[in-house]
Amino acid sequence: MASPNFDELHARLSRQVEDPVTAASVTAGTDTPQILLTAVRSDYLNRATREFLQAAYLIIGKEKMRKIFQAMLTSQAIADFLAAGVAITSYLELPIDLVMTGNTSKFIFWPNKSELDNFQNPHLTASYAIEGTKLYAYLNGTILGTGDGAGTFYHIGYTDLTANAASDTTLPKLFWDTVVDYAVSFFLAETGKADELRANRIQLALKTLSSMG
Repeated sequence: MASPNFDELHARLSRQVEDPVTAASVTAGTDTPQILLTAVRSDYLNRATREFLQAAYLIIGKEKMRKIFQAMLTSQAIADFLAAGVAITSYLELPIDLVMTGNTSKFIFWPNKSELDNFQNPHLTASYAIEGTKLYAYLNGTILGTGDGAGTFYHIGYTDLTANAASDTTLPKLFWDTVVDYAVSFFLAETGKADELRANRIQLALKTLSSMG
């Protein structure tokens, strides 16, 4: 399986830095000129995708993320909730929902695990927190442990990609140019250059995103 979407992002990035290449995967000396090697472009694009998704999550919230970025929604089956925490399988964790098998309670994401440990908020009867790379679930102020049940964790997941690989990006095409703008901005910043127009374009795209859905 190829990665035509991610490869297209490579091509767009190379054109933006005036370093057009004939294919996503090229090595030094096979395409001229060549400012950015394939691995470097992949790094910029992966960083750009993560930063864009994080910015979008903060702006539009999890319900709109579920709708607009449906293709990137990741589900992880939890065989058993553990008091020591359940390891999250994706590199990027933008929590959307937690569903416990056989329980109709609505689990609320709460970023402060210490508050859940002390149950200072009586409204958080069903809640969960992420600390480090692990998820912790609580019911009525008590952390769930071995034997307390199973469930499913839904989140926006993203794993770093490489050109011409088996895995491809599922980022909606509507946001490809914005991610490329992010990637170019990283390149310019690291080479001591600034591009106010590009920065304004990114902000405009995020502003437009906030009005969607």
